[in-house]
Amino acid sequence: FATNFLCDYIPYPIPTIGKVNGGILTLNKYNATSATRIPLETSYKWPVRVCQLKRCLLVERVPIENSDKELVLINLHLEAYADEESKDVQTKVLADILRDEYKKGNYCIAGGDFNQSFSNVDPDLYPVKNTDYFEAELINEDYFGNNFNSTYGDYINNKYNNAQYNFLRRNENFAEVFNDSSGFKLVDPSTLRDCDSREIAMILKETSAALGFSGKKSEADSNLKLSVERIRDLKKMGVMKSDGNFIYFCIENQSTKTGNMRERINLYNAISYMKPKGKDGRRIPVITCLVGWDKYRFERDMWAFDDYNVGENSQIKEFLPHYRIPVINMMDISDEQLQGMNDDIKFAVMALKCSDRNMEVSEKRFLFEKIDRIRKKVSEDAFNLALCYTNLKDKGKEIMESGFAVCFDQFVQYGRHEGRQEGIREGILEGRREGRREGILEGKQEGFFELLFQLVEDGDLSLEKAAKKAGLTVNEFLVKKKEFSGT
Repeated sequence: FATNFLCDYIPYPIPTIGKVNGGILTLNKYNATSATRIPLETSYKWPVRVCQLKRCLLVERVPIENSDKELVLINLHLEAYADEESKDVQTKVLADILRDEYKKGNYCIAGGDFNQSFSNVDPDLYPVKNTDYFEAELINEDYFGNNFNSTYGDYINNKYNNAQYNFLRRNENFAEVFNDSSGFKLVDPSTLRDCDSREIAMILKETSAALGFSGKKSEADSNLKLSVERIRDLKKMGVMKSDGNFIYFCIENQSTKTGNMRERINLYNAISYMKPKGKDGRRIPVITCLVGWDKYRFERDMWAFDDYNVGENSQIKEFLPHYRIPVINMMDISDEQLQGMNDDIKFAVMALKCSDRNMEVSEKRFLFEKIDRIRKKVSEDAFNLALCYTNLKDKGKEIMESGFAVCFDQFVQYGRHEGRQEGIREGILEGRREGRREGILEGKQEGFFELLFQLVEDGDLSLEKAAKKAGLTVNEFLVKKKEFSGT
């Protein structure tokens, strides 16, 4: 544990925060040989500095068995609201420690609240809601060199993302989904091999400092080139069945409604084509399939560019790019289609359909029985995916031995609980909307009466006319005025 916030009394905001004693904590089941608090500089001056966090790094060292090397764990909480120079200094301190440890041959993990964003993070995953308060700046990854990789929450914490990824990473399942989405047998699973799913491009960031109009030279150097990195869900290279040529096959999993999947896929594909050509001087084709995993259905006939602001019969259309994006909605795969698919796909799709709250209980029971018949034929990845979507993850061992049917009542009960919670949330939202409507109406009425009272007091409107406009008698109007003024 390392203290980073210690103050007897913080006099803001209202009501005040008061006394604070807090810090950063690293929990580790392995024995650490040392834990060191490294203070970080700040630009805050007295007296504001007294009430601010005292930023620091907590560095722990864990010996590695049968080795003279160490695992170095760095817990951090960097500056949020200070000036850019202070943030830069703190980031450099962290980077220097990481580089020094790497040179020693040690393994390093640094994690915590950077209060900055990384260039390989898709900004669509974390949209800025309000720039009036705080907007994370882009961290300069050049400080860390090429020996460190950054990762973040959505790729390591989302149980559905992980289950989907592991399921479709299997070549047989990957090819099955891809072939169904494209409408013909395009992929040969025996030829598929995994590829690096990172798509990286260098672009110019045209800031005034970068163009040399103002600012320090260091700012221009750091702003001129910006590395943009996007991470696909899955990318494989395979051989097309039709002509035997190599091709990149990519899959994007999506569980929620989003309006920019077309643009995201276009960007992924564009960056892929910026890579060097093959030995024959020709580009390797790239096809990206969109896989929908939830009740929201993506249009099956999706085109990369179909919303140009041109007339239907405009001659300019022949000069604009236009290609189809293969799409498959897992919930829409019919029983007839499933007959021609492998057991993993059948198993996963039936489990996924069971998660539909609109399905009758009798239908779900029937699907559970069908799932049980093939549960011992499927891969571990398919089994884990089914456990995720039926919310029976804690019953995996029992289900493998006795079948899904033994947990059907628990599954139904969980669905009812989820439905109730969803209904409560909807009720709260509706109540808030109704309260807002009532508040607006009440506010308008109070504003109307306030105006009438002021006009009467200023002599611009007689008492009788004001009461008439308010739809009240003179006596009722006077009572209202008394209530309003609180006298």
